[in-house]
Amino acid sequence: MKKYLIILLNFLFICVNAETQGFNWELSPRLPENINYNFLGIIFQQGFSKELGNFGFYENDCNCGSFSDGNGLSNTFGISFEKWILDGNGSLSIAISYNYRKNKFSTKQNLPIILPNGQEDIITYENIFKNSFDNVAVNFQFKKRIYNSFYFISIGNVFYFSVSNSQKHIEKILSPSYANPFPTNPPSYSRVVSEGQINKTNVFNLAPFLSVGKDIDLGGKYYISPYVQISYLLINQIRDEKWKSIQVDAGIRLMRWFN
Repeated sequence: MKKYLIILLNFLFICVNAETQGFNWELSPRLPENINYNFLGIIFQQGFSKELGNFGFYENDCNCGSFSDGNGLSNTFGISFEKWILDGNGSLSIAISYNYRKNKFSTKQNLPIILPNGQEDIITYENIFKNSFDNVAVNFQFKKRIYNSFYFISIGNVFYFSVSNSQKHIEKILSPSYANPFPTNPPSYSRVVSEGQINKTNVFNLAPFLSVGKDIDLGGKYYISPYVQISYLLINQIRDEKWKSIQVDAGIRLMRWFN
């Protein structure tokens, strides 16, 4: 996880050191009534997550173990409306986005088996759980420039509404090498657990976040904001059991004066 965080911080460092040609929010000092503090634009962000779980995996109502630590990736893109306040040193914004999240968990089990010669041995299984969410995300944010510079810090909250969820369960035999394979066609040491399931997922979630970045003037009434963001899912993603997430994203907003 440290490796990905270093990559994201380097990305932000490159972006915030880009040359700018000033960022004058007034069209003209003599025409203050022409200042426009409303902006409309697009956003894109991509990130990774650390999944924090403690939930069971079942096959035909039989508990086959539990999942705890997992990893995930996400992509988000959408539109944003922003209104500047505090004489251009802060803003309030709302964004509506499509968010795709995929996660992967794995856990191992050691179970006793009886060999043909009557001796007892241990067989090691690996259970893998792959999951994906398609979400509609609504983002509310307050942004404040730092000491009247172009750098900013922002806080906000994202509301997630899940529109679809896909799951896949896989079981593998890891050892011993002489263990009998699964009775698939053809026999294999890996199988898709078609009857595998976890508790039902929640269709709603929310995630407070903190982000830092910089506004860069592009001219022609456009500006771009690269940022790094960290968020935490407050509600468990499945019912009655623990599954939360810490997410780190790198994102970009491209905004234009909205008349």
